[in-house]
Amino acid sequence: MTELQPTYGNFKLRGIVRQIGLPFAFNKGTTGGGLEYRRLNFMIQTSKNNFVPVELFGMKFDEITITPTDKKDKQRKKITYSDDVYKDIEDGWEVFMGTNVGIEQDEKGGNIKKVLAPFDAIEEIHKGLEDGDSVFVNGGKRFNEYKGDTQQSFEIRSIYHTSEPIDFDAEGFEEQSTFDQTLVVTGTELDKKTNRLIVNANIIYDKKGLFVPFEYFIDITRYKKFALNLRKFKFGTQIKVSGLVHSTTDMETITEETVVTDEWGEDLHQSSGNDIIRDTNKSLEITKGYPETIEEKKYSEDDFKAEEVDEAFQDKELDAGEWGDSDDSSDDDPFK
Repeated sequence: MTELQPTYGNFKLRGIVRQIGLPFAFNKGTTGGGLEYRRLNFMIQTSKNNFVPVELFGMKFDEITITPTDKKDKQRKKITYSDDVYKDIEDGWEVFMGTNVGIEQDEKGGNIKKVLAPFDAIEEIHKGLEDGDSVFVNGGKRFNEYKGDTQQSFEIRSIYHTSEPIDFDAEGFEEQSTFDQTLVVTGTELDKKTNRLIVNANIIYDKKGLFVPFEYFIDITRYKKFALNLRKFKFGTQIKVSGLVHSTTDMETITEETVVTDEWGEDLHQSSGNDIIRDTNKSLEITKGYPETIEEKKYSEDDFKAEEVDEAFQDKELDAGEWGDSDDSSDDDPFK
């Protein structure tokens, strides 16, 4: 059997900070192993009705690892953590696998870039941002399994103020809510009601070979050739794709006339002002595939049955270019 290798994914968002001022956005505590931790969760509104949840988790260790800012230099060394640890980092070095934060600004309005351990980045972000701030956010897509359900999260790696406030009504406004992901195709299904190709895939989320099933879709109306191409894939074929993060919401404005009839009330997710989020509909739309990344039938069904614990994860079962397009692409083909 073939050893399962991690399949990585990333995201890019440009939008307005929401819900960071709510009590549940920030929490801290101590792990079972006695380490202090911090966690931050909030929303990035990328259009009038698209709210993408982002998060960051960090623990306080006795040491942090630093590395040269020259990415070609692979040196690593550890230094003792303290409240002044960043003053101890010599020029030309930075925190290894740190979070890039550009929240604080200089007298000219430019972002002051800092590379912080996630534990410290959480505090910097939480104290420095307010609801309504305009930001760029980049990060990694994380997957895991909890009680048989696949969970996906968007983990912050970089966050910066934009140079100008974002206005969804501005002429020429273009939304940025994108992702890329390497995935292993396990099957496809045609949804005639929505005219979508449902792409079932396995995401291998760690070096131990743990994986989860996940569902994507392709809009056949716009990407017919691409959808036909991908539909031919055999089980276990691996490919890198990119597309759009959809996290649309059903909103309601609270007024004095709003009455909750349930005798135990209800959970509300406040967005801004008196608006609340009633429901969030999340999906990932594939708009482009990268044929140079295809590895046909890289894995077999048996490869995903290697561990008994993974058996529950098995699946049972016009038009841009033939490989779709992405926001960064300039080679879109017209409908044919």
